[in-house]
Amino acid sequence: MKRLAVAVMALIMLAGCNGGAIKIGRLDKIDYTSEAELKKDYTVGARQTAYIGDSLARWHNYYGKKYTRALVATKAFTLTGKFTTRGTYQSDLIFNVRQGAKLPVMGQYTYKGTQYYVAATRDSRDNTHGLLIDDNGVLCNNAVTNDDNDRLYVAENGATTPVDVLFSKQIYFDRESGSSGLSHELIFGGINDVTLNLSYREYTSDLLARPAFSQNLIYKTGADIIRFKNIKIQIYEVTNEKITYAVISDEL
Repeated sequence: MKRLAVAVMALIMLAGCNGGAIKIGRLDKIDYTSEAELKKDYTVGARQTAYIGDSLARWHNYYGKKYTRALVATKAFTLTGKFTTRGTYQSDLIFNVRQGAKLPVMGQYTYKGTQYYVAATRDSRDNTHGLLIDDNGVLCNNAVTNDDNDRLYVAENGATTPVDVLFSKQIYFDRESGSSGLSHELIFGGINDVTLNLSYREYTSDLLARPAFSQNLIYKTGADIIRFKNIKIQIYEVTNEKITYAVISDEL
């Protein structure tokens, strides 16, 4: 009988250990995509005037990484639940998140087969935790991380008010270190009785990653619309001194 009691106690202690917080160790790094970002110094359809030597259109390609930097609450909500924080001890946690709150993403973690962003916020006692939010912006009600993001506190009765909580992504573009990107420019060169003259330039800001490249472009004087690659320009008035125009499409 004594042996049976000892065995039961051992099982209870083992169950208590297994029922505690889940050890994470370290969050996964945030997923990113390598992309180019386009910056333009003109607005399609906007009428402009340029003089000889001025740029008609300038655009620049930057290269870097795009990732989710923060998650934004689309409405105010409260998350409550009894979360197992240590052994079998349960703590009532309350999170009040206002509409528009931007929760910084600390990393990612896969829980029960779903990958989540771990977004930092504070509970009603001003302790920092990580909320689990999936790629569609849906909150996991039943798990939060601790302040060090190395343990997962789990609840069986986590709930939000209102129930339809959703987050939107704040995307950040991190330019590659040392990459100045590539600039493109169309420059007005004046006209004569026969031709309208432009020049096209490609260059980097330091001219080290890529040598400067230029190309002379010749169009018929009196043309209403001219085109270079995917850029189409409507000409309203042109003299040997200035040109009034609009970029009407670019498809960059």
